[in-house]
Amino acid sequence: MGIVMCCGGGSMSLRFIYLQAAVPELEVQNFGMLTQNQLELRRVLFGITPEDQSLRKGQALHLYRPASEPVEVESAEYSSADYHILDIDFDRLIAEETDEDLLQMHTYFSQQVPTAKNEWTGYFQGKNLIWIVAEGSVPWLWTRSALLCSDEMAHSGFVFDHFYTPLWGCPPRMGVHHHHGAHPKVRGVELLPVRRKLHALRFGNQFSQLGYRTMAFHDYLYTYYDRDKSFPNMGYEYYALGHGLELEEIWPPSDLEMMEEIVPMFVDEEQFMVYCLTVSGHLNYTYEENAMSRRHWDEVAGLPYSEGPKAYLACQMELELAMESLLTQLEEAGRLDDTVIVLSGDHYPVRTDRRGV
Repeated sequence: MGIVMCCGGGSMSLRFIYLQAAVPELEVQNFGMLTQNQLELRRVLFGITPEDQSLRKGQALHLYRPASEPVEVESAEYSSADYHILDIDFDRLIAEETDEDLLQMHTYFSQQVPTAKNEWTGYFQGKNLIWIVAEGSVPWLWTRSALLCSDEMAHSGFVFDHFYTPLWGCPPRMGVHHHHGAHPKVRGVELLPVRRKLHALRFGNQFSQLGYRTMAFHDYLYTYYDRDKSFPNMGYEYYALGHGLELEEIWPPSDLEMMEEIVPMFVDEEQFMVYCLTVSGHLNYTYEENAMSRRHWDEVAGLPYSEGPKAYLACQMELELAMESLLTQLEEAGRLDDTVIVLSGDHYPVRTDRRGV
């Protein structure tokens, strides 16, 4: 333990892994199974919170100029007409702040140079937004299968080549990855602040300030991963199984059935912003364990693959039908031309066995 406590350098030091990371894989690799079991048991019995695991004052690097030092950038050079500037009175915040951590944050952000607006600024101003998070979906899926609707959407609009489907061994961390622009930890700790405090800069809160109706949907359990707490804090009306959304009780549930039920809930709103988590593409990728794979098995039965890849492709076809339904309903309601649709994956297709995807 003395050696471990002395090894505190780097972003994933032995001390950090033992005291803070809460990553079983790294604990086993570095300390062995018995020590990992002890750490896991301690977390189960006594819990774990970001406050308990945070670095103590004085250990973190301070990447800011102290408030006592003059700021070389003249704020008069930048106007909100030409630059992205939030209306924040940092001088008042710094003068009134007594918490050292918050004072450091106010000082740091007050010294940042704003980014300039360009020809894309406001390109979609006034449009509705629907963000679809496709369960276990990756770009090659849209070009190597019969998912024509998804393929057209993925290649006929704005394509973000540098958005990567992450390789993390954890559940979909939408609160961190999409909304916060941060890479999550393997455990669930990173969502604790999301469900405890208001996050003013998240999509839901930002769009609601503009007068949009902001809604989030998921065709799984309402309280799973405490989304019933985190999503309202990010500014959404949240609907899922057991709370405003009733679907056939199968696993995984049908994205198509969800889409047919939720679109009428927002399509007639004057302006709407919708965040939708799908689940039909979820593991396990086998014929017996996946209702969506069985539903579309005839469409993949002739492919030259083993059961895992065929089951994966089959269950993703339910999302294809859901996307077709979404576009059709928007078009029939006359809202398609005024709606921006974002389609992104939440994580890679998780393997269920050696023959899996």
